[in-house]
Amino acid sequence: MTLANSFSQLILAKRVQQKLKTNPNDVDSLVLLASLIKEDPALKRKVVDRILILDPTNQAARTIRLDLDRSEMFNGPVQSVSAVPIVQTSTTAPVHSVKPQLEEPLVSRYSIIHQIVVYGFVAFYLLPMIFMIPAMDTNVIPGFLLFFLVLMIPVWFVSAVAHVSRSDVKLTRLFGLYRREIEWKDIQTIKPNLMGVGIKLTSVEGISLRLSSQLHGYPRIVEILREMRPDLFSLKGSKTFRKGFWGKYGWFFLVIPLTVMVPGAFLTPPFIFGIILAWIAYLFWKSILHAPHTLKVEENRLSAKSFRSKLELSAGQIKDIRVISIRNRRGVAKSLVQITDNDGNEFTFTGFPEGVEIMYGYLQNWWNQNRIV
Repeated sequence: MTLANSFSQLILAKRVQQKLKTNPNDVDSLVLLASLIKEDPALKRKVVDRILILDPTNQAARTIRLDLDRSEMFNGPVQSVSAVPIVQTSTTAPVHSVKPQLEEPLVSRYSIIHQIVVYGFVAFYLLPMIFMIPAMDTNVIPGFLLFFLVLMIPVWFVSAVAHVSRSDVKLTRLFGLYRREIEWKDIQTIKPNLMGVGIKLTSVEGISLRLSSQLHGYPRIVEILREMRPDLFSLKGSKTFRKGFWGKYGWFFLVIPLTVMVPGAFLTPPFIFGIILAWIAYLFWKSILHAPHTLKVEENRLSAKSFRSKLELSAGQIKDIRVISIRNRRGVAKSLVQITDNDGNEFTFTGFPEGVEIMYGYLQNWWNQNRIV
């Protein structure tokens, strides 16, 4: 590239930046910006994602995204698949007609530890009873069958296997006896599972598929869902996430009586119990008072409130938004939305009635739409 061309592109980039400051949703300027970004594919993809959120049928953005996908597939730049000029056009193709590349299907299962525990428990209790069936009294057999059905409940959960590909998501249980499959383009709604443990996808034909957050690789599944179907996470106007009464105040009903017991525990030998109780109460109070109970997004600003503090960030101050899973000592996973600012500070959000997945999808769409300004 000649010096003159470099200077011309610099001038053009400054003009685009000025236009976006005036109107962050100027699709034509965003398309031009995407065409000017050469050395940062990740940033280029973010700009293209933002365009497709604003204008799902934008042919130029879809072409650029397809070139990016092909480049990632072949680990290097490739010749453009189309000579479509960088201008805004329209088409009837749906937003999900150009999909991010998955080199191979993602297979997600429950923890091997959970499988060993459940299958081992079932085998330990069930196999001896099977050999005892011929000698059983007929009155005992109904009880045996009921016990068998109870044992199948944990097996139903830990036998779940999710297969995520470029075209669809599949779920099997009971070693393939149960099977559900939904193509990305057919997903109509997304809702949190009962108790907030995962998500429920429903197709236009009414087929439902439940994915548990206990599956390994679950955050990646949520990320793929948002990439494939960003239109499922509405961006109309401002959005406020609020915890319900029990989510906001429920822990106080446990911590306040616990705190009241602390002085008495200190006065009763052995005093070590008072120290332990005081430490537990302190950890509970610290967690409750700093846990966000309200998250609000409007225009280019995100704000969060807890009982103790308030957080405010612009889209440009955010470095990353992702879903993470934290597992306790028993291997039980808890999903959270993690926001990292440009200084490396991390803020986590969970326990909202909309669910971690829907919150993540909305925040990602908002961030992609506003961070480039």
